[in-house]
Amino acid sequence: MQKYKGGIYQMSPWLTFRNKILKLDAYRCVRCEQTLHNRSLQVHHKYYIQGRMPWEYPIQACLVLCRSCHAQYHGKIRPRKGWQYMGYHICKKGKEKCGNCATPIKHCYFLFHPQWGTLLTGEICCNQLTKTYYASSQKKKEKKRATYLANSKWIKTEKARIERRYKGRHIIIFAYQGFFFLKIDHRLGKKKFASYVQAKNHAFNIIQDGILELYEANQASSITFSLGK
Repeated sequence: MQKYKGGIYQMSPWLTFRNKILKLDAYRCVRCEQTLHNRSLQVHHKYYIQGRMPWEYPIQACLVLCRSCHAQYHGKIRPRKGWQYMGYHICKKGKEKCGNCATPIKHCYFLFHPQWGTLLTGEICCNQLTKTYYASSQKKKEKKRATYLANSKWIKTEKARIERRYKGRHIIIFAYQGFFFLKIDHRLGKKKFASYVQAKNHAFNIIQDGILELYEANQASSITFSLGK
């Protein structure tokens, strides 16, 4: 897209025009059908007329594209190096597509590149673009989490109290004054949780990621950690 000086794409006429085009195309890239939920959407001009401002075109001259498809239209190539892993979530299978290869994905990985922005990918493309195995390791971790959460080893020992052992740790979760609290071995956490599941997840993270062991090994140092304080 043609560039203008003075922050023209932050001006009110452009923002109004852009929102109109996004709404007409149902907030979806017309090429790959990615939505505003997981991709940065942009307005593409099919042609340019010298001296005309970007919002002074008929709506038929514009369409919505995601950042990736827009770059392809303008002959820009997505960087193959310099991608950073940012996060992960599970989406409904077939509802999302990898922004790199367009394959339907269930396990979604957010990547970031300083010259490109955010990109949603699947496991293989995440590994390839980051030159790491972040995606594979994260997928394994989430499978362990699902097993941990649903495991029958969780026992209700008292009213509003459950407990189990995990990786040699004694985990207790109990309700008090409308919140849930976590106790691991002899350590009582101060953080309040809205549900048993939130407390279970927090215990899983600090044990699985080795945070609790790191704390115990550095109690005399400046590390200040206390089960979610």
